[in-house]
Amino acid sequence: MGTNSALARSALVMGFISLGLGVSAIFSTFAIPLGAISLILALLSARKGKQLPKKAMTAVIASVAGIALGIIITLSAFVSLFKSGKLMEVINESQSIVEQVYGEDYQVNAYDGNWL
Repeated sequence: MGTNSALARSALVMGFISLGLGVSAIFSTFAIPLGAISLILALLSARKGKQLPKKAMTAVIASVAGIALGIIITLSAFVSLFKSGKLMEVINESQSIVEQVYGEDYQVNAYDGNWL
């Protein structure tokens, strides 16, 4: 009984953290893997042939909401960068930072965004 309860509790905590990260614009991408791990832990906490405990059910809801918010906010950020025409500006700026920090550069084709 202790292991299932610990799994459900861990899933609940991670689910709420995923939900909080999913709402934030900066850390929304971290909500997706954290929510997935929480979802797996919640499902593992169920005993064979029985329903999910209440903590695990709450964790499932929080995890799915965190994953959904993370995907929506991350995609909307990329779409807004693409529509504003600043995507290549952001890529070029990140390229200059990589050159300064690591001394290496990478080339990006400005037309299709393929890495060369």
